Amino acid sequence: MRCSILSDFAGEPLAGTAATATAWLCLEQPGPWGRDALLESHSDPELAPSCNAAPPAPVCASC
Repeated sequence: MRCSILSDFAGEPLAGTAATATAWLCLEQPGPWGRDALLESHSDPELAPSCNAAPPAPVCASC
């Protein structure tokens, strides 16, 4: 059964909750990372403050 059907049956609101953004910055980060991917990873320590300072919102991915 699809999750939208289950949500409707449960009386949950069906409006989307996806993040809104005009742009995304996707970073490939090999290896593990913690809860704050940019700060708790093997990336350059100067990367996180730069990425978090202004839009677009950074998104990390792993291969």
